[in-house]
Amino acid sequence: MGGYQTTEYIRSFRPVRVPSATVPFAVCIAVILITLLVPGRAENESSIPFVILLAGMGASLIFFVKKQSSRDIYTLLFVLLGAWELATAKTTGNLSYLTPTPEMVLYTYISDHEMILKGIGTTCRFLACGFIPGIVIAVFLGILTGWSMRAQKILLPIVKVLTPIPPLIYTPYLVVILPSFFAASVGIIFLSVFWCLYINMIFVISGMDPKLVDMTRVMNVGPVTRFFRILLPYALPGIFDRLPLALTAAFMVLFNAEMIGNAMSGMGYYIQFNARFAEYTKVVSGIILAGVFIGLVNSLFRKAKRAVIGWKN
Repeated sequence: MGGYQTTEYIRSFRPVRVPSATVPFAVCIAVILITLLVPGRAENESSIPFVILLAGMGASLIFFVKKQSSRDIYTLLFVLLGAWELATAKTTGNLSYLTPTPEMVLYTYISDHEMILKGIGTTCRFLACGFIPGIVIAVFLGILTGWSMRAQKILLPIVKVLTPIPPLIYTPYLVVILPSFFAASVGIIFLSVFWCLYINMIFVISGMDPKLVDMTRVMNVGPVTRFFRILLPYALPGIFDRLPLALTAAFMVLFNAEMIGNAMSGMGYYIQFNARFAEYTKVVSGIILAGVFIGLVNSLFRKAKRAVIGWKN
């Protein structure tokens, strides 16, 4: 009897659950207190913008962030920011230009905002002119090549030789032979995106169910209808799955081109320009900005995927 009662008692016991937002919010408050109360360097920039940023993130965590995975990401981010603050602003005796504090990096976005915004605009213009045509042409030619067995036999051996070549190899040559740096940057982005998507589209279309292929032929579906009503919808999941990789490749070659070419603006140029003058606080700011920018664009791709092909998710 005693054993039965013990078992029932254990089953009836319910552990106290901590609300999912409590841990990241507590870590956020701890980082704010460390920033404001722990003595640091006198040379450091004002902590107020950094504290405001932390407070804004904490508020968004409570009112807008509902997914547990997102809250876990916030927790990790707060921990990293706190460790960064302790390692650079609180525990080191002398200010080092090689190890900027979070306050210094954040202050750079305020003090140097004109050059940063100009660089973002230039990079977006390069991407729009090279990325979009690269996607459109790669998808169109890839679908046509994947549909035609004869075209595959002719082009696929050549594509398999050219695709493994890193797009970065083309950069120094295109910067020299093309009439302007803008044309060279657009060409480099186009090539990186085109080869990334083109061969993928070939394999996606060539892997279609043979019954679907036979059905289109038996029903005598016209080429235009076949392309837009059958082949393109079939290829859409593969296109959206490949877009983040294409974007990463495009940014890689663009930043490299901006660093070795005669660019006068751009996110890669901003990093390279400040590195020449040992402005490593601005270099770190540019690196973080590039990562955040790529993450935002990839987030837009995911939202577009859910909107266009929600049935596939």
